[in-house]
Amino acid sequence: MDAASDIPGSPVAWNGLLLTVPKDWIPATIDTRYLFFTKNDRAILECKWTPESGSASIPRKRKALEKQMQRAEGFTFAQSAVPEFWKEALHSLSDTFELLPFTHALGSGALCLHRPSNTTLLLHCYAANDEDRQALTSVLASMDMVSSKGPTPFAIADIRFTLPFGYTLRKAEFRPGHTELIFAHGRSVLTIVRATPANVVLNGQPFRAWIQDTLGVPLPNIHKDKEALPDGAYKRYLWHSEPKPSLLQRLSLFRSGGRHTDMLGTAWIVEDENKLVVVTHESPSLAASDREAFDAVWRSVGIV
Repeated sequence: MDAASDIPGSPVAWNGLLLTVPKDWIPATIDTRYLFFTKNDRAILECKWTPESGSASIPRKRKALEKQMQRAEGFTFAQSAVPEFWKEALHSLSDTFELLPFTHALGSGALCLHRPSNTTLLLHCYAANDEDRQALTSVLASMDMVSSKGPTPFAIADIRFTLPFGYTLRKAEFRPGHTELIFAHGRSVLTIVRATPANVVLNGQPFRAWIQDTLGVPLPNIHKDKEALPDGAYKRYLWHSEPKPSLLQRLSLFRSGGRHTDMLGTAWIVEDENKLVVVTHESPSLAASDREAFDAVWRSVGIV
């Protein structure tokens, strides 16, 4: 997140894309490789990116975009038609991006290619006033793609963590009071859940009993672990078990259909925020690398 660290606002790191946006910009739509920001319920910036498996080029991508946008009113790559504010804002993008601006009746955009990661990025801007247009320069200056084959940072809504290399996002669900993120690496599945308010989620149950009932973990397997406490937690529970099908499926928290029989898990409550966090790692046969990934993820989780 270094590129965004000097810019006031909210850092966002989502599945390879890094940027910082003003605090009143809301990620209204979040998909696997798609972010749509609004301000005061108005569309303001749309980002869609695709890691390319082979050689990519702006000319080839231009042809595909022209076909895709052929019905969009006023769509053109003609630089004389592109608004000056948008050209100037795009100048703040890192020079690791090749870019081709365009415009249409509803806004402006740019077709970008990030060479270090071989990722194409499509931007659509709907800034309607000078304040938003000025903010765009800082937002685009903060924009980057994760290009190394190392851990990937995530920072979205109220959750922050770092994902080990090799894990890919399979599901992301954001509902009021419930965030669920699922990643896979081969036959291993890593799940992060944030639920709030924690006292309502527990509904009067002791924490260990809730873990037993919700995740199907035998009570004797659930231990209080004092080795390390996440920020804001007074206690943390840890378990290793072979879970049976449980209420977790009916709550729409991820279960793998019975294929994954070995589970590492941990859970805690961020007391001041009244938010409950669960991190699990499931695999047919847990290896040392699975435990390392599990430990790295839960230790990196932060709730704001």
